[in-house]
Amino acid sequence: MQPCFVATKKQAVRKLEDLKGLKLRIAGTYITEYMKGQGVAPILLAPPDMYENMQKGVIDGYAYSWDGFLSRRMYEVTDYVTDARWYVGAFFTIMNLDVWKKLSPDIQKAIEGVTDIENSILMAKQYDRDTDPAIELCKKRNIEVIRLSKAESARWKKAAKPTWDRWIKDVEKKGISSKRAQEILDETLKLYEKYGE
Repeated sequence: MQPCFVATKKQAVRKLEDLKGLKLRIAGTYITEYMKGQGVAPILLAPPDMYENMQKGVIDGYAYSWDGFLSRRMYEVTDYVTDARWYVGAFFTIMNLDVWKKLSPDIQKAIEGVTDIENSILMAKQYDRDTDPAIELCKKRNIEVIRLSKAESARWKKAAKPTWDRWIKDVEKKGISSKRAQEILDETLKLYEKYGE
């Protein structure tokens, strides 16, 4: 997982209120809800469609991560990056349980051998390796990278409270107690504080 930013063309985002009225490419249920709460018009686009839509002005910006910024050459159509670190995009690999059960024990063991916490940390370090080169590239291309103050960053996190509350209600409907949901959320926020900055 990698902390994500907001990137825009023409209009910088320096504070939470600057999001209002922007058409941003957003991916994910809860991040979309969060952005709607800030007055954003969320646009759902696949990553390969972001560049052209930025180029044509169909969208004002996007929420993304540094690795995608580099690999999709988004720096060519971006003027500002607000490195707010306000959410983390989760990437994971899943498999149908019935398919898993059909695999031989040795194949299951091989898969489990590369899906532990150590490998998750290794993947996170790979994402981190993209950050410094991407920021250096921004400097070379005169793309302003905006880091929020601690006070402003706290405002962005506080604005997420209604979204977190909605998540707890949604998982309750799926049979998880609100107490357990709150424990999961609290642990997630604790891990973000430890690793997200």
